[in-house]
Amino acid sequence: MLLIELDGGQHSDQKVSDHDSEKQYYAAKEGYKVLRFWNNELDSNLEGVLETIKKECGV
Repeated sequence: MLLIELDGGQHSDQKVSDHDSEKQYYAAKEGYKVLRFWNNELDSNLEGVLETIKKECGV
């Protein structure tokens, strides 16, 4: 099971980052793997992002 999250600049804020870590820990406990990408990474490297997702899915 895979969760994909796209993060904007607000996720570099410590409070938001701490909350993200809590969500990721909870997701892992529930059996999910979380892939996180920055929004600008999606804009500048869509092929790389898609390749990472494909690899994770075994495609």
